[in-house]
Amino acid sequence: MKMEWSKLLSEETLSSRTKGAKLLDNQNESPFEEDYRRIVLSSAFRRLQDKTQVFPLDKSDFVRTRLTHSIETSSVAKQLGAFIFQYSSERTKQAEMTLGEEKHRISEIQNVLSCAGLLHDLGNPPFGHFGEELVGQWFRTKFNDETWVFNGKTIASRLDGQMRSDLENFNGNAQNIRLIAKACRPDTGASNDLNLSYATVQTLIKYPRSSTEAVPKDKFGYFFSEEDLVKKIAATTETIENGTILRHPLTSLLEVADDIAYATADLEDAFKKGAFTLTEFIAFYEKEISDLSEERGIAKAKMREDPINLIEELKNLLTKENRTREEELIAFNSFVKYARHWLVHTAGFSFLANYIKIMEGSYKQDLHIGTFHELSIQAFKNAMKVFVYDSEMIIRPELSAQTIIFFLLDRLVPAAISFDADEGGKRILAVDKKASYLIPENLKEDYCKTKKEGAENYNLYLRLLMVTDFISGMTDSYAKNLYQDLSCAGGF
Repeated sequence: MKMEWSKLLSEETLSSRTKGAKLLDNQNESPFEEDYRRIVLSSAFRRLQDKTQVFPLDKSDFVRTRLTHSIETSSVAKQLGAFIFQYSSERTKQAEMTLGEEKHRISEIQNVLSCAGLLHDLGNPPFGHFGEELVGQWFRTKFNDETWVFNGKTIASRLDGQMRSDLENFNGNAQNIRLIAKACRPDTGASNDLNLSYATVQTLIKYPRSSTEAVPKDKFGYFFSEEDLVKKIAATTETIENGTILRHPLTSLLEVADDIAYATADLEDAFKKGAFTLTEFIAFYEKEISDLSEERGIAKAKMREDPINLIEELKNLLTKENRTREEELIAFNSFVKYARHWLVHTAGFSFLANYIKIMEGSYKQDLHIGTFHELSIQAFKNAMKVFVYDSEMIIRPELSAQTIIFFLLDRLVPAAISFDADEGGKRILAVDKKASYLIPENLKEDYCKTKKEGAENYNLYLRLLMVTDFISGMTDSYAKNLYQDLSCAGGF
């Protein structure tokens, strides 16, 4: 099977779009340009300004948030979209001849990538990826609790494999699709601001499989509640073969843009925060490149652009006596920009070199694999693991985040379970009824309009998702303040 751009760039939208003023209609705005406008004007996008990228509950104003990271990812993704049409090489001649037929689509591809970059972290809960793990961990513990029951049966036994797996392995990728799907349902009174094109939505699905099909378990792209929608989109874009959904070709570019953005920018933020010195980083990087080369059997002669060359300017600065902290910051910033340039270059080259496989849906690996800077980006990621992720500056706020997320789930989930009082006729505890008032009305309304008559277990699943929807939509500050209010930790 070979995918076709005429189908992949589907302009069909999740629901019908309301036309604006006639004056604006005459501006010939493309559907993907409208996607971009809808995204930047949405409240969900604005909330990213107070969501953790790496450093939870950080009080400084220079580190990246999810908002700034998303903007940077969008920029890199758009740059890659332009690159694949402009780069020329004998080794990619066949791919370029094929892609060359689509040169009139360059602006469409760039716009879709730009939109997907802005959207790719929209479903993440507060406190970064650690927040995702906390939600899943809470549900895994509860499903193993024999006393966690609803109407006389354990909740674990009421949910089928996929519904339970969705919650046990909760992730922002699937929540992203759920958030977008919910935002444009015409019968729920939603704002309709994220009523986006199929091309943009499908580009977001990094792992086009369910939670029960995923290996590892957290690498899936949609919840059971959105499975029919995802399959409908795939059928329209003709990216489904023998029941298997293929990854949209632009998703590979989005994923590598995300990798480039966080691998470089997060490293820069960590250096600014003093997580490591210039000397420590250079020593680590050189050893890491050497170790990775030996581990993967990559001969230095094959590295036309040796990854070690990336840090030559940094090494030169070390020879300067009496250098200032400001000089080090400027030098590290320049290094990050230079590294990002090469990572974009090699990723774009890799897309062209593997274009045929990508369009057949058979290319399964990261675009940096096999490139000259495969080791560079891995060394950057490993540096974050060594110097940042297990450091006190991360561990302390993450422990605070765990307390907050677990507390909110402890309070909100029982309220959601008993929210639909008619099911089973069970009397609602006063405390749960009070807690249910905290759940936004639009989430309750969405539940009431999507629940199914007589499907008690499925409706229970939707009520649990109502809580994860609420928590995922919270900013770091909102979650912290709500915890303090409910626990009296903030006083009266």
